[in-house]
Amino acid sequence: MRVTLIDKEHACRLVFAGSLTTKFARRLEDLVIDVLRRYTEFEIDLGKVREIDAYGIYLLGVLNRVAGPHVQLVDCSPAVQRAYEQLAPRRGAWLGSGRDEGMRCSA
Repeated sequence: MRVTLIDKEHACRLVFAGSLTTKFARRLEDLVIDVLRRYTEFEIDLGKVREIDAYGIYLLGVLNRVAGPHVQLVDCSPAVQRAYEQLAPRRGAWLGSGRDEGMRCSA
């Protein structure tokens, strides 16, 4: 798992690459907490994610719920698209947000 944070003053772009899974839970949680403290606007780039599990979907859902309209999904890999198709319909909305206007995987 690799995460690149691109600083844009009060905004940031998080570029995730590799695995977004339970194996990296602690590191991912620390990162999300840090960016939520430091920034008010977020772009999420999942274009290089090759593996994502329910935990990865959950963590992105937390970011979506907390940041709401201030978070935008800008890219989505085939692995994330598959996870969306398999997991999101069971939860009612993308990333477990509970809102139809939540982040959508459209890649």
